[in-house]
Amino acid sequence: MGMTFTTIQIQNRNQLKPEQFIKGLSTYMKANNFVPATEEDAEASFELTFSKDRRWVSFCLPENEYCGKEAIETAQEIAKAIKSTCITADVIDSDFVEINLFNEIGQDKVYVGTPYGMEPETKQRNLDFWKPLLVENYTLEQLQEIWNGDYIFKEEALLKMAPLLGLDKELMAESPKIKPEDFDTLTLHLKKAGNKQKGKAPTTLNAAFKQVFGEALAPLGYMKIKGKQPYFVRVIDGEILHVITYKNEGSGGESTYKEFNILGGVATVYRQSIDLSISPRDNTSWLDRNFKFYSEVTTSGFDPIFRKSISTFSYTNGDSQSILGEVKRSLKVTKQIMLPLLNKMTNYESYLKYLRKYNLNRIVIYGDDEQFGNNSFGNSDNEGLLYVKANYRGDFMETIKSREEYAISCPYGFRGKSESYEEYYEVFCKRLNEIRVKLDEILDNPDKYANALAELERRKAANTEILRSYGLSI
Repeated sequence: MGMTFTTIQIQNRNQLKPEQFIKGLSTYMKANNFVPATEEDAEASFELTFSKDRRWVSFCLPENEYCGKEAIETAQEIAKAIKSTCITADVIDSDFVEINLFNEIGQDKVYVGTPYGMEPETKQRNLDFWKPLLVENYTLEQLQEIWNGDYIFKEEALLKMAPLLGLDKELMAESPKIKPEDFDTLTLHLKKAGNKQKGKAPTTLNAAFKQVFGEALAPLGYMKIKGKQPYFVRVIDGEILHVITYKNEGSGGESTYKEFNILGGVATVYRQSIDLSISPRDNTSWLDRNFKFYSEVTTSGFDPIFRKSISTFSYTNGDSQSILGEVKRSLKVTKQIMLPLLNKMTNYESYLKYLRKYNLNRIVIYGDDEQFGNNSFGNSDNEGLLYVKANYRGDFMETIKSREEYAISCPYGFRGKSESYEEYYEVFCKRLNEIRVKLDEILDNPDKYANALAELERRKAANTEILRSYGLSI
């Protein structure tokens, strides 16, 4: 499975500043009978991120909402209203990319790779549409060479194409990391003129989540972080983070019903890095669903029907009452399952105990000769150094699941494939022994132990600075 995403770019011909660009949207707003609104009252919301030289504006829906056909059409309408150009790129499973250009005159379509069920592209491209967009010293021949290139992951073409058209590569990525100091970003909320939405149910999942969960989590010490991503975070003793958010499920689009899930998890300042500038979808290596938590920790009274009912939460697209009702149901489930579990992990010792039993993959031990895993791919959320922080000398075997626990929490096998409890037991014992040996090598060697403690303090300082940039008191 490759990547599937949409990127939408609107040309800012006169390099207008954000406030000037918004004024220029009056034609679009009048044509659609829109007026400015608050987030709670909004019937339509979208984010505009300006490239560093303000030549292009990246268009997307708030936070982690999916950009489907409706979002693309909105961007096209905006471009038309300001007499500009809109470029959209749909990446499908990294197998092919459909690139569309819309301007005042017409439209041009380009494929990178071959769409499913179609012959390789042979039609003549309208290169006259693309020529005015080229940055000085670049040619149409170079642009076509990129389109015709052979890529394992077809989205690579977008990054190669970006500099030729003056686009920022960072804004063409699947989940761009937007730093406030690097880009101007604003969110525009609109509603139909004459509509009095105040007091009514939120019309978007994002608004409903922040309203319902915000009201419930604030008294518990959680706060919504600064920035575009929908994370609620609680900091405990400057070391432990409890995080709750949501993500859309499926590929989005214009279907009648849509689905989402509530995600939650714990992080410590002692792991390699904590990045809450990326979408929840990109943090699922350490953020889990209520469905998974229920499967893991329920040892008595396990209800498979209930578990199935919380696998996803669905609502009728565009129905504010349906959205609000399902978000409230998801909060009820979160209060029942996720919050009590997070409440038990209030220090690194209790969190380490949880990881030892349920997620050994997140507490892999690296020594100083391996740079503590800092250069290892996909290791940013590894909490292995907590063993050193706790000077752990305890019994590793206590983390092995009972036969009953294994049947519930690992229905498809410990390693994601069918295997008996005896096979699981043998594999698990071997892994635990390897961890014990590696940990003792650090704890029993004064130099290695001192280096590990120094790395823990370095990580704490670096992560604390990052967390403060999100507005957290730590």
